[in-house]
Amino acid sequence: MVNANGILNHYIEAKKIIAEARKDGQLVIFVGAGASISSGMPTWSQAIRAIASHLGIDDKELNFLRIPQYYFNARGKKEYTQLMRKIFRYGDFLQKHEIHDRIIEFNTHTIITTNYDSLIEKAAEDNSEVICVVSKDADLPYRKGGKELLKIHGDFENDNFVLKEDDYLSYSRNFRLIENYVKSLIGTKVVLFVGYSFNDPDIKQIFSWSKDILHGDFQRAYLIESGKEYDSNEADYYENFGINVLYASLQLNENFKENDLTLNLLNMLNWLLEEEKPAKLDELYDDLKLFKSMGFAGDRYLETAFRKAGLRIEMGVLSEFTSIREHKESSKIFRSLAYEQCIRLSLAESNKIDNEDNEDSKNNIEKKRTHP
Repeated sequence: MVNANGILNHYIEAKKIIAEARKDGQLVIFVGAGASISSGMPTWSQAIRAIASHLGIDDKELNFLRIPQYYFNARGKKEYTQLMRKIFRYGDFLQKHEIHDRIIEFNTHTIITTNYDSLIEKAAEDNSEVICVVSKDADLPYRKGGKELLKIHGDFENDNFVLKEDDYLSYSRNFRLIENYVKSLIGTKVVLFVGYSFNDPDIKQIFSWSKDILHGDFQRAYLIESGKEYDSNEADYYENFGINVLYASLQLNENFKENDLTLNLLNMLNWLLEEEKPAKLDELYDDLKLFKSMGFAGDRYLETAFRKAGLRIEMGVLSEFTSIREHKESSKIFRSLAYEQCIRLSLAESNKIDNEDNEDSKNNIEKKRTHP
């Protein structure tokens, strides 16, 4: 029998660790194919079945990595590349999903993906974030110290996408710098896996790195499982790799939708991003206490301070919002207003002092006239 309460207590602790890492700039997010399903991208198994259909073979009888390898061997590089671009919708317009916005909202320095699409880049752009894309070893030296997106399985633009068996076998040679960099991140940061299933060869490769690195004093990683029911044997198996699995089926409880992996994943990300109410109130208090010394705070200052804390007042009703763009704009406006008010206060104090000095001067002159 599953001790749900005990497991959920571990999830609460995991959420705190992830939140602290996010706050301290120590969180790294790995993004897999599951994050892009709602945008029209295929899952790993769907892509393999599509390739198998062109070969006229049963994909269930073969190792998944061998099916794309067989197509490459039979058709050659040109036809292989053309088919992969078609299956993975290279060049098609794809609409980003809320999931991509939530990933950006974590505000991490580094996002790592095994996907070939550009949906994270679109989400970053839409949220006014500048992100440096690294999809080959030669890109690493040109990073400028800002936020980065590591496409560790390459992309179609550089024609270095990793998919067939030979690609995985030669990965350490073709992506040596990226591999070493990612391993260093796994060993020093808190890692959150998003959009992966246990059947993906991508995650098995990453897990093999994790098992070599995440032992002893190293921080354990976390993985969101958005589609399966809790399995204690499975959880123990991946814990042996240094990875704690967060099952949406347990955390979401009655809100878990067995056939809607996208919604489950989105709700899990929202749960991880959700701040405790006292934290928001503390932030609001810190912002408004500045005005205590001023003796007043105008309506627009109050409204913007509430918005900056993720709260909105409409028709006397207090509610929350999660728009990262609005939150950032509110923060900018509030800082500007607060600065403006500080200047006004300083000028007022300065004028008060000048007036007092002028009054003292007048009194001194009057005294001299009265008492020569």
